[in-house]
Amino acid sequence: MTKNTEIVSGSVVFCRWQPMVVLHVMEEEALLCPLVSENEPLHRGDMELAWHDLAEAGLSRLDVRFRGVVCRRNIRGLKLLGSVSATLLCRMHALACREQEQRLLEQRAERRSMRSTFPDDRPFGGVKQVWMHRGGHRMEHRGMAG
Repeated sequence: MTKNTEIVSGSVVFCRWQPMVVLHVMEEEALLCPLVSENEPLHRGDMELAWHDLAEAGLSRLDVRFRGVVCRRNIRGLKLLGSVSATLLCRMHALACREQEQRLLEQRAERRSMRSTFPDDRPFGGVKQVWMHRGGHRMEHRGMAG
């Protein structure tokens, strides 16, 4: 493991089983994004990296790309591998922010659609309504007798 003071924004670290890029450090925690294998399906938050960026980052594998999906980890469990340039870090940060904004928009839209899918709490004269919820789970609602 490494000392906490060595890990800063732009550090490339090994976390559990995966290399990751540190976007931000807050005391004992870091916000990171993974570097995923080229074999994985392409994600909208992916960014191709040049071979010289990967070499500068301290990676021996050149078949990885940056995925802008942010996660939080304790910095005590991270092993420092290298770092990325400030320019590349800015591009990575912007991509991660766009991905997070998109995810928030999707979550809001999903909540709105769930509200419009489910009936409000008006009585249904004792009629039992059954409908399918996202994921195929059966949901039931029993109305109150008038």
